[in-house]
Amino acid sequence: MDPAATNYDETAEIDDGSCEYPPPPIEGCMDSNATNYDATAAVDDGSCEYRPLPIEGCTNSSATNYDATADVDDGSCEYPPPPIEGCMNSSATNYDETATVDDGSCQEPPPAQTEGCLDPTATNYDETAAVDDGSCQFTEAPSDDAGQEGSEGPDGSESAGAGSSQEEGLLGGVTPLNLVLGSAFVILIAIFLVRRR
Repeated sequence: MDPAATNYDETAEIDDGSCEYPPPPIEGCMDSNATNYDATAAVDDGSCEYRPLPIEGCTNSSATNYDATADVDDGSCEYPPPPIEGCMNSSATNYDETATVDDGSCQEPPPAQTEGCLDPTATNYDETAAVDDGSCQFTEAPSDDAGQEGSEGPDGSESAGAGSSQEEGLLGGVTPLNLVLGSAFVILIAIFLVRRR
């Protein structure tokens, strides 16, 4: 006699307890985009669950901004600059301060060359020198007047040179007597010559 029953009998006067009812509606998630969608559900119970929104970021592990939690690569990956090869030895002649990788091209400067006198006739000749520094010193040759000038003796007195020796050779035999005799001889020759005229 229950009009809500599927077998409601409006002519019945006494309820015999035979009423039948439709099954209760199935509750569940009725959104097909949900991960727990229930196609049999007749009533949405608000239980729908969805995949978490994808995390965008750099998914390349070799990038400097790699994001391990990213699901979708958004093209934001950044990479370190390529290594610059060159000589990284600051004492080399081809040192490259921008190089990040030493490529073995370093060139060492030649060893320092010894400077000195390269003239073997000099008194300070240096056979180990490689560069002449203009320091050569030579013994002085005797001057032309050396023989004309006297040299100073140990006691400070000057001894006669070659010129003085020659003068002594010419005048060494002259004495006052020789001068008188010579003068007399000249006078006699002059008288003789006058008389012959």
